[in-house]
Amino acid sequence: MIGIVVALEKEAIAVLPLIKNKNEKLLAGKKVIEGKLFGKDIALIFSGIGKVSAALSTQALIDNYNLEYVFNFGSVGAVNQKIKVNQFYLVDKCMQFDFDVREIDDVPLGYIQDYDRVFFETSPIDAKLERATLGTSDKFTSKSEIIEEIIDCGIDIRDMEGSAIAQTCISNDVKLIILKGVTDIYGSGNDGEQFIKNLIAVSNNFPTAIEEIFKSL
Repeated sequence: MIGIVVALEKEAIAVLPLIKNKNEKLLAGKKVIEGKLFGKDIALIFSGIGKVSAALSTQALIDNYNLEYVFNFGSVGAVNQKIKVNQFYLVDKCMQFDFDVREIDDVPLGYIQDYDRVFFETSPIDAKLERATLGTSDKFTSKSEIIEEIIDCGIDIRDMEGSAIAQTCISNDVKLIILKGVTDIYGSGNDGEQFIKNLIAVSNNFPTAIEEIFKSL
């Protein structure tokens, strides 16, 4: 079974009609849809926005289902100008750029002592999609000093959930796949306006990318 974590229901608007044999329930106060998607047994949870919501939703799936994979998909903003809007990327590794203990320890931005690392890797799969590095934060921001700092970390795209999901999966020894669709690019206009404009297009095209991934599993 594949446990799917999505922050917002509108990000999955084109995926939901494709789920067969649907059954709905609540876990940890979150809506879950069980069923089959592209021939795979799935349990999809709508986590809500943010790292805590994403982590507790991921843990709820892990605790209640025998998962082969956790699969997170959703929209992101790009900070790397080589990334293209309305395109889809598999995340190869991710970090939390709002986790910062540099003032008390001589460690890099995003370093988490319990795991002795900055980056959390995802599981390798043979899908024909481009790869990107993800940065996660609980703040949607366009402040130039923050953007420059995360670019220096090697971040291509940013969201508010992915790295928390990755940390949860690593803690439970569960394989993880992250797919992100780009709605906005830093430096190409107002990020919020870009997000609103492009979210529908990105959401509508998720099924094609997801089917490609599921074929490789």
